[in-house]
Amino acid sequence: NKITKQLMEVSQSLIKEDFNSYLSKPPFFTIQPHIPTREKQLGIWSNLCIQYFQKNKITEATVPELNSDSHELFSNKLIKRKLPLDGIMLLLEHLNKLGMIEWKSSDKQSFTIFYYNPMEIADLMYKWAKLNAKIGKIESLQWISEGEDTEPSDKLYGLSLEVLLKGARILESQNKAQVIQTDEREYGVKFLSG
Repeated sequence: NKITKQLMEVSQSLIKEDFNSYLSKPPFFTIQPHIPTREKQLGIWSNLCIQYFQKNKITEATVPELNSDSHELFSNKLIKRKLPLDGIMLLLEHLNKLGMIEWKSSDKQSFTIFYYNPMEIADLMYKWAKLNAKIGKIESLQWISEGEDTEPSDKLYGLSLEVLLKGARILESQNKAQVIQTDEREYGVKFLSG
């Protein structure tokens, strides 16, 4: 059908990171009632959101800012369409189930964004530690994200401390790291030979 065809066109444009093409498709601003079409739509929205957040280096967001008329991700003034709040919340719940966002509180008004799922972050951190001879050593999360051993092209570069802490906790559960809290908001990681 026409909507499915437009969804597939948008999916292909996402591969090319052509956000303007996506934003010009009116069906995307209405959550589709047909379950298989809605599932495809949520998948495409999810990919678009994560790419958008990553491209713009957004690691935290709030529902009110995403729901504002001026937010380019969920609003297109040219075609006079905006994803309604219930659609935004459905999408965010979907991203939460995928492990791509984590609510900061029970009111579900703000969240942390994971460009990669937490398991992938843990793997990236451990590979970084091996590559940079950090096994057996302690490094701060900030150093892992912004230090001299992390190139701007590395996936870990610029990630928020909350995101890295989630990855470090996974490594800790795998006995590949020990998380050390140095003060209220500062953490270090001792990488262990796994």
